[in-house]
Amino acid sequence: MKTNYYNKVTILCLFIWFTAIMLYSCHPVNAEHEKESAWDLQLMNKYIRCFPKIQVLEIMQSAGAKPLLRGTAEVLTRSTQVIPVEMVFFADTESTRWALVEVGNDGTACIIDMGNSIDFTPVTEDIYKLFGYIPGEKS
Repeated sequence: MKTNYYNKVTILCLFIWFTAIMLYSCHPVNAEHEKESAWDLQLMNKYIRCFPKIQVLEIMQSAGAKPLLRGTAEVLTRSTQVIPVEMVFFADTESTRWALVEVGNDGTACIIDMGNSIDFTPVTEDIYKLFGYIPGEKS
């Protein structure tokens, strides 16, 4: 019974974490409002691994990663168009390996990021330190 409770809490924490990422990192700033905004939008060049959808699923399965969360991201294209794209967060809770996968409409899926040491119960103060935020100070 206790294990079932912890599994539900873990899934809830993952859902909240994933939702926060989707809300705060996937919404582009419109170019016409960019100068008015206090936010600095930076488009990064980074390596994203894309494969046929079935191959990405096989990679996740071979790593022991299970799908934990699913959502729809609003992705900014090169032509500055915003399109909806399905996202799946995979994780292996035993090894703490994880991956965020974007499932395209063109038969491909892309591994946006993957890594180790997923933390299902982060300490808020540690997250603030990670972002260089000190409560009470104005930025």
